[in-house]
Formats: sequence, C-alpha cells, structure tokens
Amino acid sequence: MFACDTQTRKTGYVCPYCEIDPSSHSFRIMRKDENKIIYYTCPVEATNTSTKPILAHYEGLLKDKGNTPWYWIIDFKDFGPKHAMEVTTAMELTRLIVKYSDTLKKVIVINSNIYMRAIMNIVTPFFNEKVRNVITIKVPNKSSRLEYTPIEQSEELQT
Repeated sequence: MFACDTQTRKTGYVCPYCEIDPSSHSFRIMRKDENKIIYYTCPVEATNTSTKPILAHYEGLLKDKGNTPWYWIIDFKDFGPKHAMEVTTAMELTRLIVKYSDTLKKVIVINSNIYMRAIMNIVTPFFNEKVRNVITIKVPNKSSRLEYTPIEQSEELQT
C-alpha cells in the first residue's frame, strides 16, 4: 500500500510528492472511524527518503486529523543499515510525534530487528513520558507465528 491511496485522500490532505509518485512516502491511514485513526508506516516502502518532504507528509496527515485519537503501527520489515543511518529523519520524526502526542494512544512496532533497536536507542530519550509509555514492540517468536492475529485486530488497537 502507498501513503496517498484513496483512503488517505479522504482526509483532505494530499502530499504533493505522493501526487506525482504515490510510493514517495509510506505513512498512511490503515483505518479511520469517528473514534480513532490507525496509521501504518513501513519505512522501506518509501521511495522518497529526503527528510523535509517526509516531515511535511507526516505533519500534513497528523494536522488534518484534528483531535481524533490515533494509533500508529510501524513496520520495520526489511529495515537495514541504510535505513538506520537516517538519524536526522528519525530525530525530526521524534519531535513531530511528541508534538502530536496529546491524542496518541498507542505505537505498535512490528517486525523489529537489530537496526530498529539501534534507532529506538537513539530516539527514545527524546520522547516525552507519554510517548514512551504507549510504545509496544512486538517481538517475533514461534508462538506468535502460530497464533497470528492480524495487527489491525490486535487488542492494543481497541478503545
């Protein structure tokens, strides 16, 4: 899925980069109703890795949500050393997440790996207490594969 798919466009915000190339960014709406918005991102899927456009994309979608509570699923599938080197982007996203943390209910990290942990070690000290308390990192293991529940049905996303 791409960031600016039809569901995301319903929010009103349209990223100018995604208008040209829908795969530019990976932050998108997974589900939206009157009580919450669930965002999903997989950094590896994004073709535009420039910090300013990424921040503008996130800011546009988060500003557009108003006071609606939000959840964020971050998928680190195939996240590698190249992605982990984007420390400037990670730090700027940290500041942005803190800015919108008043309505943030949960951050769920899936497909974690050593590179994700490296980035989290860098950014976590800059999160406020609210953000630190809502982060859940799903660690893959044999039992979770056998008892797979689609992430959008996860009990952490229920309000």
